[in-house]
Amino acid sequence: MSAVPRPRPSHVSLRSPHFGALVAAAAYAAAAFAVYQLVAPALSSRQAVHEEAAAAPAATGLSALGPEALTLRALAGRAKTSTYVVEGAGGAHGTGFLGWVHPQDKASFFLTARSVVAGVLASGGTQVYLKQGTRFWPARIFREDVNTGLAVLRVGAVFERPLWQSPGDRNTLTREDRAIVVPAGTEAAFGEGVLTASEGRFSLRTSAEQIHLGAPVVSGDGRVAGVVVELSPSGDNQIAPVGAACRKIRLC
Repeated sequence: MSAVPRPRPSHVSLRSPHFGALVAAAAYAAAAFAVYQLVAPALSSRQAVHEEAAAAPAATGLSALGPEALTLRALAGRAKTSTYVVEGAGGAHGTGFLGWVHPQDKASFFLTARSVVAGVLASGGTQVYLKQGTRFWPARIFREDVNTGLAVLRVGAVFERPLWQSPGDRNTLTREDRAIVVPAGTEAAFGEGVLTASEGRFSLRTSAEQIHLGAPVVSGDGRVAGVVVELSPSGDNQIAPVGAACRKIRLC
């Protein structure tokens, strides 16, 4: 009878040449795990910050810049890039500013004074043009309200840097607020002054000679406070609070 072969041991002998390799592999794995424990919290924290930033909506409007970091004039300078000249038939001439955009509808909405487009409305028209530098864009009178003195123009394109994208992002005007009127065009000067209130109406006295109807008024908190709706020879230019647009001009 032949001898039955004995099974080989499953363990590795301490003298085996493979034992050293196993020990090295185990040491490497232990070191890698230790490094992971050290860096994992930092990686997790960085990923959480990245995800939070990605989930947060992009800030829009002047208030995102913060009045603490910028002066009132600097805020107005930023707003000037979103301010346009309004021209049209019937003597329409003034200023309007990019209020908000609807990217899904590929539309932008500009706020201005109704008096700027009153001649166009009187002739039954709705077509005006926006101008900035040498560029023109056709716009349509979208809404208008006699009581507030405001009007909205619609352009079939998405513009950048709206000043009033969120309806809640507006300043509540109070007496003695510092504010500045934003011009349109390089030749116009800023009009800085203090808001005054009388019988629910606001005015801004300024020495600037080229204040235009429809120009935005930026307040000290970095928000668009109102729109110039009436000019006065005495310099007490009438201001319609932006919040007034929420009644008939915009849903907010």
